[in-house]
Amino acid sequence: MSLTLPVSGEGEPVSFTPSTIIFKPTFSNTNSTNTKVTFKNVGTVTLTLTSLVPSPSNYTINYTGLTTGSCSAQPLALAANATCTFNVAFNPGTTLGVIPGTVTANFTGDPNGVTQMALNVTGTGTEVSLSPASLAFGTVSTGTLNKSVTVRNVGTTPLSFSGTPTITGTGSGQFAVLPYSATGPVSTCLNGTVTLSNGQSCTFTVQFTHAADTTTFTTYLNISDNGGGSPQLVKKTATD
Repeated sequence: MSLTLPVSGEGEPVSFTPSTIIFKPTFSNTNSTNTKVTFKNVGTVTLTLTSLVPSPSNYTINYTGLTTGSCSAQPLALAANATCTFNVAFNPGTTLGVIPGTVTANFTGDPNGVTQMALNVTGTGTEVSLSPASLAFGTVSTGTLNKSVTVRNVGTTPLSFSGTPTITGTGSGQFAVLPYSATGPVSTCLNGTVTLSNGQSCTFTVQFTHAADTTTFTTYLNISDNGGGSPQLVKKTATD
C-alpha cells in the first residue's frame, strides 16, 4: 500500500530588486550615491506597506528623483504584482571598515501572517583615496610598462601599510610591484617608514611584462592598510 501526502509551501509574499546592496567604499562622513530599490508584492492578494525602516543609522531612505511609483505615501496599498520604488543611501560617519545593515519593510494583509521582510545592505567606511581607481596598461607588444597608483589619506587617522601589496587574478605572474627607489618615481609607499597624515600621499608602481602569447589579463592590486576597507583593490588590465 502506498500513501500520498500533500505537500505545500508558501514563498515570501514580497521581494526586493536588487535582493542585496553592497555599497562601494565610502569616505568618512560622506554620503554614497543612491541605490534604487524596487519593492514588489509577489503574492495574490493586496498588501499594505506601512513602513520602511533602515538600520543602523548609517543607512537612510530617500525618494530623490523618483517622480512616479515611489513608496513614499505610506501606508501604501499594493495589489498583486504591483511595485513601488525607494532609494537607499549609506554614510559611514566616523566608522572605518564594514558596516552591515538592513532595510526592513513592514506590511499587512498577508494571509499567512507574514508582516515584514528585510533587505540586507553592506557598506564600508574608508579614509583611503586611490587615483586612478584602475590601471589600464593597454596593449604591450614588447618589453615592460610601468604604471602607478597614488594613495592619499583623506582622514584624520595616520595611514600605514602592511607590507608589499599582493597581485591576484588572471595572469598575475605578468605583473609585479616595484620596490622603493630613491632615484626613481617608483613605489614611494615602500620606503619602509611611510605613515601618511591627512592630505599626504605616496605611490605604488606596478610593472607589466610582455608574455610570449597574445592574451588579455585582468588582475587586482591588493593594498593592505589601516584606513578602512582593507585591502584596497585596484583593477589592472593589459593585453599582449
